[in-house]
Amino acid sequence: MGGYGLICAEGLLWKDQRRRTIEWLRELGMTKKACMSRANLELRISKAVTECLEWFHEDASLAAEFNPLYAIQHTLGNIINDLVFGITYARDDVTWLYLQQLQEEGLKLVGVSGIVNFLPFLRYLPKQSRTISFLLEGKKRTHQIYDLIIEACLERLQEKREQQQEASKLATETEQTKKTCILECFLEERERRQQGKDHKYSTNNGEDFYCQQQLRHLLADMFGAGVDTTLTTLRWFLLYMAKNMDCQIQLRKELSLLPKDSITLSDLERIDYLRACISEVQRIRSVVPLGIPHGAVRDTDVHGLRIPKNCMIIPLQWAIHMDPDVWPEPESFKPNRFLDEFGVYDQPADFIPFQTGKRMCLGDDLARMMLLLYVGMIFRKYTIKLAPDYEDISMDGECGITLAPHRYNIEVIENDM
Repeated sequence: MGGYGLICAEGLLWKDQRRRTIEWLRELGMTKKACMSRANLELRISKAVTECLEWFHEDASLAAEFNPLYAIQHTLGNIINDLVFGITYARDDVTWLYLQQLQEEGLKLVGVSGIVNFLPFLRYLPKQSRTISFLLEGKKRTHQIYDLIIEACLERLQEKREQQQEASKLATETEQTKKTCILECFLEERERRQQGKDHKYSTNNGEDFYCQQQLRHLLADMFGAGVDTTLTTLRWFLLYMAKNMDCQIQLRKELSLLPKDSITLSDLERIDYLRACISEVQRIRSVVPLGIPHGAVRDTDVHGLRIPKNCMIIPLQWAIHMDPDVWPEPESFKPNRFLDEFGVYDQPADFIPFQTGKRMCLGDDLARMMLLLYVGMIFRKYTIKLAPDYEDISMDGECGITLAPHRYNIEVIENDM
């Protein structure tokens, strides 16, 4: 990544980009506080979930069983496309199909090839060399696609300015400056800084915080992190609820109290058992089991073990979430772990699905919004069962950067509630 983006950036570049990206996400509606931007974001997510439900209905009408991956991947991916790039794709769009395929294959290979971080000479072995070549070629092609999207966004911004100049002077400043995606926010911030309105514009060595390379990698980080982790969590959720029908019955019972066709995020946030089920899925199958690699910024000791400066540190999230001293019978699916004696949602300190510290996931609130709306609306409408051939599916999963379930088919029954 060359030190660009967010995941692999550090120092002043990382501080600036993380701070600004969080501000942009909040401007787009990622906030716990009720406001117009949050309502707009909820509407954008709900529209995609509705499309997902329609896709489920189409698949179920064509066959007794189907793989839910495609409907969730497309609709969830378009939520992130909309928020990051300001665009959405049709199901059969060639570019979109390529990006989905690259995302799926690339995440597996990045995880597998991570050993070269510790044994660099392995990169010259044929298998590792082919993997790294695939990843670098994929990055190159992705950035070429991003450049076209960036160019189109610049044209949209120019048209918007021209329209604003012609618009009535009665238009409010808020209406004139409203942004729709991260890309627009970045480009407008870049222009503002280039005009000299902010002197904190570059790193100590003069490198531009808002150069094209930084933009490309930031967009890739935001898209990749936004899609894969939530997609994988949703796939695990459907699988665990289908394998634990008593939990699904309890969840549907609580969801049945809500209107069938007008569920809101506020409604879902008040259902403690729903939140407990989501949390238990995130615990029992940590989506990023090895966490994101960190680096020691200084020499330090941990329980008598010396950690030298610049040493790579891998936070083993899996061990934290599967510790039997904290979570009795850790391999058992028990949502009640997250409920107190009164049935109220209670989150233990040892539960860190979005990591912890300064580099914890900056889109955690967005992920919670998407998970609540997808899960709530799917199980309010459908009963989910595993297709007969998948009832004994292994729950070990497939590990790349993320731990994803093996592919499976489901049967859906529309609820009468």
